[in-house]
Amino acid sequence: MQNWKDRYEAKLTKPWMKKYFSYRGRLNRKPYILRSLVLSLIFNLFLPLVIEMLARALPSGGIVFSIFSAVLGLVYQVASFSLIARRLHDIDNGAESFIKLSLGVGIGIFVIGLVCLLLSLLPIPFIRVIMGGIITFVIGAGWIFGLYILFVLICLLFRKGTTGPNRFGEDPLQHVGVTPNP
Repeated sequence: MQNWKDRYEAKLTKPWMKKYFSYRGRLNRKPYILRSLVLSLIFNLFLPLVIEMLARALPSGGIVFSIFSAVLGLVYQVASFSLIARRLHDIDNGAESFIKLSLGVGIGIFVIGLVCLLLSLLPIPFIRVIMGGIITFVIGAGWIFGLYILFVLICLLFRKGTTGPNRFGEDPLQHVGVTPNP
């Protein structure tokens, strides 16, 4: 029986799907930067305009906007994590720990913030003060975690990949005829 990774990779039948959604192999700096720019342009400029036009044209536009935004946000995150994972593979680091940490801390910060926000709506002044302090702490933790993610992403932009094959596959620069500097 195949594990979920093999089943997921088998569903990526089109070349563009493998470029943006595959978690296998390596990705050097140039394709990482270019594909990240394409994702950012599509998901942060083009699609919000289309969704906004749909939201204005349809009678239940607010609901449509919310559903499309959630689905597109999930697709964007999967594609971004795919690029980050393959870039980490290029510098001979596993991506599982980064993805688990990102998802775990991100979801944890969201859940704690949401619970505190809901509890702060109770008409008890003492709870409002405590929850307000916790929300402030959660926001600070979110900023610190965001700076960590930014640091990792900047490192991925500038760090050269492993020369030659590593445990994640062949050197992507060898396939385009680039000879590595000694």
